[in-house]
Amino acid sequence: MSGGLWGKLKQLFQENDPPPPKAQNIVIPEVVIHATRQGQTAVSHLLASQVDPIFLRQQMSNHLGKEDLAAIGAKIGVDYKGLPGGKGRKVLALVTAFEKEGQLTELLVLCQQQNSKIEWQMEKNDE
Repeated sequence: MSGGLWGKLKQLFQENDPPPPKAQNIVIPEVVIHATRQGQTAVSHLLASQVDPIFLRQQMSNHLGKEDLAAIGAKIGVDYKGLPGGKGRKVLALVTAFEKEGQLTELLVLCQQQNSKIEWQMEKNDE
């Protein structure tokens, strides 16, 4: 099937028609579509319940700077500089705010956009 929603999404990521700068990822409930450097798409099925907020918080504290965290907070209207405490408490407040909004998957995507070299999710062994 080349039509419908999937066809339109694939058209967004064609090599000769790159996505707009701000539209690197399209978030649809339970599906995240990433544009890759080769003009291909990578689809991952993420449920908010699959995002480990504790591990994500630790990774954010370890790998993101104040500017990155402020940009992430701005996505949901949270003033990072106005949050109480040091970096650890501020990151906890950000994760909690995204979790309350039901947007942990969106937070994960934002972190991946800030630094794609970091493992933002812990590998799960379902054995």
